[in-house]
Amino acid sequence: MSSESTSLLDSALCFKIIKEEIQRLHQMIRHGERGIQTGLAQQREAQRHFADGWRNKLDPWDMIQVGIPEEAEFEDGSVGPRHDNDHRNICDIQLLPTTEECLTHEPPLLPGNSTFHVNAHWLPPGPERWVDTHFRLYREDLCSTLRSSLRDLEHRITISGGKLATGRLRDANVDYNIYSLIGISMPIRHTSGRGERDRSRRLERHGLCVDVRFSQPSAADISGSKKNEFKSRKELWEMTKRLPYYGMVALVTVIDNTLQVVFCQIVEREIERLIKDEVEITLQPFEIKDFAII
Repeated sequence: MSSESTSLLDSALCFKIIKEEIQRLHQMIRHGERGIQTGLAQQREAQRHFADGWRNKLDPWDMIQVGIPEEAEFEDGSVGPRHDNDHRNICDIQLLPTTEECLTHEPPLLPGNSTFHVNAHWLPPGPERWVDTHFRLYREDLCSTLRSSLRDLEHRITISGGKLATGRLRDANVDYNIYSLIGISMPIRHTSGRGERDRSRRLERHGLCVDVRFSQPSAADISGSKKNEFKSRKELWEMTKRLPYYGMVALVTVIDNTLQVVFCQIVEREIERLIKDEVEITLQPFEIKDFAII
C-alpha cells in the first residue's frame, strides 16, 4: 500500500472519529438541556406549592392584636396604664421593674417581632418600631425572672402569714435566696476606687448607701451543699458566689402583707464583715428616688 493510500485512510478515520465525538457532544448537550428544563419545571412547581401553602397558613398575629401602652382595658370597663411603668415612649420606661409592675396581674405588653404585620405593633413599620420592639423584648428577658420570683415570694408570704423561712427557695419556676434583715442604716460610704493599686487606700465616693445586716447563714445554705468541706467562715465566703461585688439584690419590705421592692447593687462586701455572726454588706439602690422608700 502506498503512502498516499495510507494518508487517505488516516484522514477518513480522523473525520469519522471527529464526527462521532461531535454527535456524542450533541447528545450530551441535549441531555443537559432536558435536565435543566426538568429542574426549572420542578422549581416552579415547588415555588407554586410554597406560595399556596403560605397563603393558606395563618400568621398568629392574624388572630390577635397587640395592645397599646397606657391603654389597657380592665374588667370594669375602664382604660388606663397597666402599672406605673407602662409607657408608650420607651425613653420613659424605667429599666428595672417597679414594685407595681412586678406584682400586677396584668400580663406584660410585648409586641411581636414582625416587621410589617399591622397587628404586631401599634407603630408603623420603620426604625422606631424596630427599636421599640427589641427594647421591650430584651427587657422582658431580664424582668420576667425578677417578676416570677417576687410574685412567688408574695404568694409564700400570704400563705405563711408573714412567717417565711430564710434560705434558698427553689421549685420548677423560681430559684432565689432569702436573707431576713435584722438591721439597716444609711451611711455615706467612701469605698475603694479604681485609681490606686493598693485597694485599702483607694477612694471612690459612692455617696449615700444602705448597710444591711442579717444572721450568718449555715454553711450548707452558703455553699449549696449538705457536706461542709470548708474549714472556716472566711474560706467559705471567699469561695462562694453568693452576694458578689456589684451583684443585684432586691431589698423587700412587707407591711400588712404588701410588698415594696427596691433593687440594689452590692458596693461593699468585705470578708471581715461577712464572717461575723451578723453578716453586714453595703448596698446602693439603682434609682436614687428609692432612698425615700427605704
